[in-house]
Amino acid sequence: MDPSTPGHTTVRATVPMATMNRYALDLRSITKGRGRFRARVSHYEELPYPEQEKLKAEFAKARSHED
Repeated sequence: MDPSTPGHTTVRATVPMATMNRYALDLRSITKGRGRFRARVSHYEELPYPEQEKLKAEFAKARSHED
């Protein structure tokens, strides 16, 4: 974090896109509607094996409900 101008703080972070689903709502809530953010994709990484297995199970479950 770095103070960009008096009364403001800039946060630069690298986070998984999957964690950004509610970020805008949470930021607005935390900052009483004054916070802003900008996001961009910086790179792709392979999903860790445990997360791959979880995702495959969720996909298989959703697919079985389609039939």
